[in-house]
Amino acid sequence: MKKLFEEIEVLIELLLRDAKKIDKELMSEVEKLLKKLESDNENKYTKNSSNREAILEAVKKLEKIAKSKKFESLTSQLLSSFDKIVENNQAIHASLNKIEFTETIINNIAKSKELAVNAVSASLSTSNVNANAIAPIRRILLESIELGFGTQRATKLLRERIVGMESEGAIGRYVNQIARDALYEYDGVVNQTIAIEYDMNAYRYVGGLVKDSRPQCEKWHRKKVLKIENLDKEIKWAYRNGSGMKPNTNENNFIVKRGGWNCRHRAIPIIIE
Repeated sequence: MKKLFEEIEVLIELLLRDAKKIDKELMSEVEKLLKKLESDNENKYTKNSSNREAILEAVKKLEKIAKSKKFESLTSQLLSSFDKIVENNQAIHASLNKIEFTETIINNIAKSKELAVNAVSASLSTSNVNANAIAPIRRILLESIELGFGTQRATKLLRERIVGMESEGAIGRYVNQIARDALYEYDGVVNQTIAIEYDMNAYRYVGGLVKDSRPQCEKWHRKKVLKIENLDKEIKWAYRNGSGMKPNTNENNFIVKRGGWNCRHRAIPIIIE
């Protein structure tokens, strides 16, 4: 059962693995550029039109890499994950609640999937990827010549931004944000549909804890079961004592919004006496 609860994180890890490959290609292209840029006797990049033009030309190549076939494959993988979430929930509820998906549940989930797919497709459009992943790289490159950064400093800043040090890189960071919000929210919508259909009265709050887990997530993770009749009180506690709660979280949308932004937990509806 624990593996079923952790399925979404497994899907995200697979996406990030492929995103890292794209980030490495971006870094390779930037390293080629840095070797071409003109510098002075102190190895500081020169502020001139030649360097600016070289950067703008390199940025065009970065944009092509960011939207390459590898990225298209990553996007398709993310979109297909919506179906895997439905399958995952079918397995969870068959084991945990001994219930099957009714025709009403299946039809409502199909409508929700269409909205989710459209939202993800828009977020991963060329303009959004360029604005969120490539634009920051372009800014660092231009600052490197405008402010006269040394080659060592420029390389360090770009490596941190593109491939990351302890966290995700440029594409990985953006994909992680989009995927985590999209998949967990869709999972919430699927479970909300089930909760309504079977008139469930509580949630299993599942998922692991990390070093920066929020107070409300730690509390709810310890409690394991949250009665819907107590949710209003729990949410008010989270706003007073926790952090990162999404605006207007209430007992009706808690299953979708859960512990707040970038929350890694799932609220699985159950029936308790």
